[in-house]
Formats: sequence, C-alpha cells, structure tokens
Amino acid sequence: MMVIVLSFISAILYRLGGEFKTLYRDLGCSLVTSTAIQILANNFTLKFILANFISMGLLYGSLTTYCKIKGQEARWYNWLCTGLLYSLSAFPVCMVSGLWFGLLCRTFVLSASVMFISEMSDSVWVEECGRGGLLVLTLPLLWV
Repeated sequence: MMVIVLSFISAILYRLGGEFKTLYRDLGCSLVTSTAIQILANNFTLKFILANFISMGLLYGSLTTYCKIKGQEARWYNWLCTGLLYSLSAFPVCMVSGLWFGLLCRTFVLSASVMFISEMSDSVWVEECGRGGLLVLTLPLLWV
C-alpha cells in the first residue's frame, strides 16, 4: 500500500515539475523514491543510508534531462535512455545490498515502460504522471 501511495505522490510531483518549477520533479521525486527505498529495504545501516543518499543524487541528476539536445523532439531512444538513467540511479544501493538481479529486472521494466508511455500517449498528464509513478512503482522489483 505504501508503494502505491508514494507512487501517486511521485506522479503528482513529476507533473508539477512539468507544469511549474522543475524542482518539484527533480528534488521531490528523488526524495520520495529515496524514502520508498529506505522503507522497502528496512536497512538503516550507515552504509545503506549513504548509498541511498548517493542514489537520490543520481536520480536527481537523471530527472534533469530527457537525454536529448535542447530544442529537439524526444524520440523513442531518448525515452529509453531516460528510463535507463532513472533505473541505474539505484546502482549505489545495489552495490551495498547485492540486489544485482533486481536492478537488472527494474532496469528492463522501467526503461521499457518509460519509453512505451512516452511514445504511446498524446497526453502530457499521462506521460508525466506515468513516468513519475513508475519511479516508485517499479522499486519492489529490486527485491526480486
């Protein structure tokens, strides 16, 4: 249930970042995703918390780009790269926890989903809320 609630919050923040200030998306989604990771992992060692903080910074950075040249229309491969960067931001968490198979699963699902929703939808609301929600919704895959 917590994953659903945090996915909804992330979706709203992602959309607010598209509508108003990108800080809602960049910082807000990063904080929500990091919180979800911490709760799902239930690991409060200093090493894990530090890795999660680094992952949060990497996600923040990945949320600032759509992997394209400014002024250019985003294509399917830009969205695939965007989803890939979102996924790989969890790399530090996986380094300390050994969730390599889960990272692989989440990378495949999140990258493909971000590309699919961005290419198939004509609604900016569906696209942005979808991408924001997927950030948290796919996190349980890390523990597969």
